[in-house]
Amino acid sequence: AEDKTVTMIWTLIYGLVMAEGLVCLVLVLPMPRTLRRLLSRAFLAVFSFPVVRIFLYCLASCLAIMFVDCQRTIYHEDHMLHNNDITALQDASRRRLELTRAQRNSYLCGSGLFLLLLLFRLDSLLRAMESQFTNTDALQRQSKNANTTLENFMQQISDLKEENKLLKKAASDADSKSVKAGALATQAENSQKEYLRLLQETEEQKKEMENLSNDLARANANNKELYKELEATKAALVQQGDKKSD
Repeated sequence: AEDKTVTMIWTLIYGLVMAEGLVCLVLVLPMPRTLRRLLSRAFLAVFSFPVVRIFLYCLASCLAIMFVDCQRTIYHEDHMLHNNDITALQDASRRRLELTRAQRNSYLCGSGLFLLLLLFRLDSLLRAMESQFTNTDALQRQSKNANTTLENFMQQISDLKEENKLLKKAASDADSKSVKAGALATQAENSQKEYLRLLQETEEQKKEMENLSNDLARANANNKELYKELEATKAALVQQGDKKSD
C-alpha cells in the first residue's frame, strides 16, 4: 500500500511536469499576435488568483525538498555501491534499483522545479509585455490623435494661406483702387481749378460786356443827341432857305 501511494505521488508529479511543459510550450510557440495576447491574458488571469499562486509556491517548496532528498538518496546509494563491504556487495542489485529510482525522481523533481520557475518567469515577462502593449496602444492612440490634430492644423494653415492670398489680392485691388481714386481726385481737383479759372474768366468777360454795354449805351445816347442836333440844324437851314426865297 505504501509503494502504491509512493507510485501515485510520483505519477502525479510526472503529470504536473507534463502539464507545466505543455503550458511552457504553448506560451513560447510562434503564433499570431492576437492569439498570443489571448493566451497570455488567460495565463495571467489564472496566475492572478491568490489561491493559484499559493498552491504553486507550496508545490515549488515540495519539489525543492523532494529534489534535495533525491540527491541525498543518490549520494547515499552511490556511496553504498562503491563500498567494499560484503553486505553491501550482496545487496548491490537492490542498491542499483534504488539508485535508478532516485535518479529518476531527481530528474522529475528537478524538471518540475525548473519548469515551475520558468512559469513564474514567464508570468513576470508576460505582465511586462502586456504593460508594454498597453502603453503601445495608448501611444498609438495618442499618435493617431496627434496626427488628426496635426492634419487639422495643416488644414487650418492651408485655409489661412488661402485667406491670406485673398487678403493680399483684396489689398492689391484696394491699392489699385486707391491709386485710381487718387488719380480721379487729382483729375477732379484739376477740373475744379479749371472750372474756377473759367468761372473767373467768365466773370471778367461779363464785366467787360457790362462795360461795353455801358459804353454802347452812352454812345447811343450821344448819337441821339447828335441826331437831335442834326435835325435841329437841318430845320434851321430849311428855315433860312425859305426866308431867302421870300
